[in-house]
Order: sequence, then C-alpha cells, then structure tokens
Amino acid sequence: MLAAYTHSCYIESQHGRLIAVLAEPLGRSPFAITVAGTPPLASLRAGDPVTVQDQELRLGPLRVDLLGALPWDPALPPLVGPADEGMSVVVEQLRREAPADGLARVLDEPAPTGESPLVEHGRAALARLRMGLVAGDAAAVSAASVSLAGVGPGLTPSGDDVLAGLLLGLRLWSAAAGPLGFRIVASLIVGAAAPRTGRISRAHLWAARQGHAAQAWHDLVRALPLDPVAAAHAAARIRQTGETSGADMLAGFALAWKW
Repeated sequence: MLAAYTHSCYIESQHGRLIAVLAEPLGRSPFAITVAGTPPLASLRAGDPVTVQDQELRLGPLRVDLLGALPWDPALPPLVGPADEGMSVVVEQLRREAPADGLARVLDEPAPTGESPLVEHGRAALARLRMGLVAGDAAAVSAASVSLAGVGPGLTPSGDDVLAGLLLGLRLWSAAAGPLGFRIVASLIVGAAAPRTGRISRAHLWAARQGHAAQAWHDLVRALPLDPVAAAHAAARIRQTGETSGADMLAGFALAWKW
C-alpha cells in the first residue's frame, strides 16, 4: 500500500505497477479498480500488505471480490465532429469556476494584474512550450515541461495536471503538436516531467500519453461535437476531481484546442 484517502488508495505490485482502487462515486479510471459503494479506504495505511488470493484482492482488512469484475477500456474515443462550440462553452465555464489555487487561471485573457507566482510561472512556462511546438524545437519543449513538473499543490501537482490535460488534448488536436508531431511531443513531455515528480503523478502522465482518461473525460469527448450542454456537465464532473487537479487538466486540454 502506497497511500490511502477517503475514496481512493494506491497500491504497487512487486513488479512496480501502480494500481488505484477507487470507491464507486469516483467512477472508472485508468490503471484502476473501481469497487461498489464507499468502503473505508481511509482506514488503510501506507505499508499495509496487499495480496490477491482466490480471486480476491486483500487490502489490509478489506476484501474486494474480483471474480465478477468487468473490464473497461480507458482509451479516449475519437472526436466525431467539430468541437469548437462545445469547447467554447467548457472554457467559459472553466474561467468562471476555476479554483483560486492551481493553474487553471492561465486561461484568463488578458493576464490580470496581481496573479499568483504559481500562475505567473505556469503562464511563462506554457508560453515557452507553445513556442517550442510551433518551432519544432525539442529542447524547448523538454525545458518547458521540466519547469512545470512537480509544480503547485495537490497529490498530482498542478503543473503535472496541466501537462496531462495537454497530452489528452494534443491527441485530439494533433496539429497543435506542430512539426514534431504528437508522438515525439508526448515522449518529450513525459520524458522530461515524469522523473521530476511523484510516483502517482508519473502514472497519470503515462496514462495521458496513451490517451487514457477517466470516464468523465470520455463523456466530455463524446459530447463536445454533439451537445455543448452535456459537454459542460461532463466538464463540471471533471472539475470535481481533487482540489485543483480536474480544473488544471481541463486547462491543459483547452490550451491544446486553442493552440
């Protein structure tokens, strides 16, 4: 057991694979087992033994029956049409509802006076990242990613969350990756950021590189070309992830669309 919270815990296999165990209200997510109800995951402690025996996951005193588990594909669906109307609604909603902490305020235009040092730092790093993408400058993309890695509050720091959202967006709007192309850009971002942040945040970056995201992101991508109201509802659910993580990921996602 690596860490435990009210509705989630993280375990690591003997081969180094990270697995999240999520309570039902959090829904489905990459590298995760979602269990029915709200078991007392917060009662677990880092270092507690975790085993699988007789089709049962044993988390300290808790037992999770794996026999009837249903597999789920975390890969984002493709966009089935133009998303500009839906994204405009999502971005406007995010600008209104962005938390005071974190990096989602980088979407504010023009940049207001008196921004927090975190947002100023993030805005400058993202500007350098965009310039690197436009110029096809691999060194600039890596350097900007390094400056965002591990920066800000949260179990998954805000800078990492923005990069994860950006990776999801670049997969959908690959032209924004510039002359380097999505695959090289994704490798540069993750290669630069992953070694400079925590174990859990690295797993989320690796998932985003593969286009893997939680259920609410699937709902968002499906709704964007078809129903802006449904897209806004899905984005609102994403914003509820963590204190700032969902909003920060949405900001990165929106930047890929805007760029």
